[in-house]
Amino acid sequence: MHESLKPTDSLTVQEFADIFGFTTKALIAAIEKQRMSLPKPFYSFKDLAARWCCTQQNIHNILRRYGVEVLDLRVEGKSRGRKIVHRDSVVRIEKQLTKIMPK
Repeated sequence: MHESLKPTDSLTVQEFADIFGFTTKALIAAIEKQRMSLPKPFYSFKDLAARWCCTQQNIHNILRRYGVEVLDLRVEGKSRGRKIVHRDSVVRIEKQLTKIMPK
């Protein structure tokens, strides 16, 4: 006889696959797809350059134009540091820049 599961118990990917009738490979693929679809809470300038297919200098210009606040993670005394932008600001800019193509 098996003990009842508790919320703190762990199961393997194989056990989950068996429970739901999936192959292990299919379950892992579904988990990875879900992980990739979760929006990031913050984006680096490099992330935004890749997302919007432009240079990091263009990102600086766009963020300035839209008055976006950035979280500056620069260490005191250093001239450069990592700057990140909140997801809500990214979504706002994308909505403002998205337009229907004229016919």
